[in-house]
Amino acid sequence: MSPAEVPHGAVVVAVDGGRPAAAARAWATAAATKERRPLVVTRSRLPARALDSLSARAHLLVIDAGRHGTRAVVVRRSRCPVVVVPDRPAPGRGVVVGVGGDPGSVATLDFAFRTASWLGESLTVVHCYQEAEQMSGHALVSPPHSDLAGERLLVAETLAGLRTGYPEVAVGVRIERGLPEDVLGDLGNDAVLVVVGGTRHGLLTERTIGSVARRLLVRGACPVAVVPHSRREQPTASGG
Repeated sequence: MSPAEVPHGAVVVAVDGGRPAAAARAWATAAATKERRPLVVTRSRLPARALDSLSARAHLLVIDAGRHGTRAVVVRRSRCPVVVVPDRPAPGRGVVVGVGGDPGSVATLDFAFRTASWLGESLTVVHCYQEAEQMSGHALVSPPHSDLAGERLLVAETLAGLRTGYPEVAVGVRIERGLPEDVLGDLGNDAVLVVVGGTRHGLLTERTIGSVARRLLVRGACPVAVVPHSRREQPTASGG
């Protein structure tokens, strides 16, 4: 299939037969139906560079988690959001999205809001922070607990303007201490979708693709969406 055969704004799903393909196709079909977009099904095992070309015209690219050899490359190179659907998604509720303080978090949040809306699910916005341990004598100790006002303000500023656009989506905010790959991974066990951010047409930062997205994909508890950012919008440690 050539890029010219993909209508602008289509939902593209790459399927290769078997149960994983059925789960990915069902997810893509639901997305195309709810968002009133064309659905394009590619039936051959296309190389990552071919899927990259198709993503230039697509609104969304859906692949199954069984594509172990190509999924990391597809996620890294895609010019549109990629949803990786596991063979048997665990039953869960709610969409979880990881955000940082970078401008690209807005694109990640917008995708998460829109998807939560057509799924009819609530949205949990997660920001992770880490506090450096301090030396006390010969031992490392955690600093005194703060009120996290700075972190809460950061998330509130990122959310500004998005809530009003999706009044039907119930929103919760969680400020969590810890690594985003651990926090989002745990929350993903009970979610219907986890959304994280990435860079477009360049290597993702090691923390984003190496730790967060990759670990979520390996767990495979629920579908994972990776939303591309422009090269100048570098993700932060919070997964957004």
